[in-house]
Order: sequence, then structure tokens, then C-alpha cells
Amino acid sequence: MLRLFTLCLALCFAWPAIAQQADAPIQQILQSHAKIVAKASRKTISPAIDALTQSGLPEAQVVFEKWQAKEMWQSKETGLFVYAEEIDKKTLRIFDFAGGVDLGEVPDKEWKQLKPNSGVRGLIGAALVTFQLKAPDAEVRAGALDAIGRDP
Repeated sequence: MLRLFTLCLALCFAWPAIAQQADAPIQQILQSHAKIVAKASRKTISPAIDALTQSGLPEAQVVFEKWQAKEMWQSKETGLFVYAEEIDKKTLRIFDFAGGVDLGEVPDKEWKQLKPNSGVRGLIGAALVTFQLKAPDAEVRAGALDAIGRDP
């Protein structure tokens, strides 16, 4: 009973934060390509990847990293995109892409996990190289150069 009360309380605080983040530029890009992001295929995903890459938004790198790692989720009710950690089999801790704000714990039945196939993950990885080449960490930049060398 206490767990249910805690979950309901968390939802009460999380929903205003989710609504507040819906207007964030990164969310607007994701929303404008929501159908192809949610049902990504190697043949259809390029417009969404291009829009994120060309946006110049620092959050785009986080989107690519979380999406490639299958940690990106979409609300079944609102269509908003977040990234999440699984707390247990039925609960997620969700985070907003705009600033990484912790939006709290939510039941996972209200969210759909996005699981891009290997072809889409390859395209996401190629887009990530653009960001990694600009990273302040020399090891990250070296890893990006290695990736280019393996698959130019």
C-alpha cells in the first residue's frame, strides 16, 4: 500500500515536469519525426537522424546514445520521448532529454521501449561519430577516429 501511495505521489510530481519539457527543442524534433523514430527501419530513419544531427543541440548526442542503447522510451498517452532506467520489472525512472531532468518513477505499462534493429543502431552510431569528434575527451575523439577507420 505504501509503495502504491509513493508511486502515485511520484506521478503527481512527474507529470507537470513532463508537460513543461514538451516544448523543448529536442522534443519538438523528436515529435516531428515521431512515427519513424517509434517504428525505425534502416530505409526510413534517415530524416530523423539528419534532423537531430543538424539541429546543433547538445541533447542530440544523448538522444543518439540512449536510443542506440535501447534506453529510449515513448509515452503511450502523450507520445513524448524520454530515456529511462528500469527500477524493477514494473517501474521506470524517467529522464527528460532536455537537460537530463529526473522526472521520477512511473509504471512501465504506460511507456513503450524503443528497440532499434542493428541496421538502425549502425546509422545512429555513424551519427554519434560527429559528436564524438568534437568531444573534449581525447579518448572519445580517438575512438571516433577508429570508428571512421573501420567503416569510412
